[in-house]
Amino acid sequence: TGDHLDRMTEYSTIIAEGLLNHPDKDYNISRPFVNKIRNNAAVHDIGKIGIPDEILKKPGKLTAEEWEIMKQHPDIGADVLLNLKNDLKIFNRDFYNTAVEIANCHHEKWNGSGYPNGLKGKEIPLSARIIALADVFDALTSKRAYKVDFGFDESVEIIKSDSGSHFDPVLVDIFLKKLPEIKRVYLKSSHIKDSKDLIS
Repeated sequence: TGDHLDRMTEYSTIIAEGLLNHPDKDYNISRPFVNKIRNNAAVHDIGKIGIPDEILKKPGKLTAEEWEIMKQHPDIGADVLLNLKNDLKIFNRDFYNTAVEIANCHHEKWNGSGYPNGLKGKEIPLSARIIALADVFDALTSKRAYKVDFGFDESVEIIKSDSGSHFDPVLVDIFLKKLPEIKRVYLKSSHIKDSKDLIS
């Protein structure tokens, strides 16, 4: 949804900004990198255009066969963006590189148990590692057809518990340091208008 894309773009940008001037050279990013995150975060699930609606909108748990179809969306998204990139006649051919990384790798996990390619640790592009954290946090705090929302505090605890397994631990540390900014984005969203978090 549009609201989901807005929130996770804001979360992603906050995390990326937390890496400015980071002491580790593998995380010390520039302002242009932050801008790339902001500009490309919303395309992370573009590959879902190739997934049937009956799977995307199913109100219950997916079957094994349906899950295998769903897991194709990162590759579909990367293919869509690569085709656009290859068709560029005027723009810089590097224009879509970050978008391709994000679309293809945002379901990879730090411990290598993600998909579609089972990348591990820093094999996963930093852009995709940032998007993965922001995307999952927003999913946890949002009600969906197949799940309830977990609320802000419980969702933060889930993110913390998955540090070093699902998520890059350096990024989780940044996320936790930026919690006041993260919560401001969360609280201003219409998706929690009836939430107990509004009075916490």
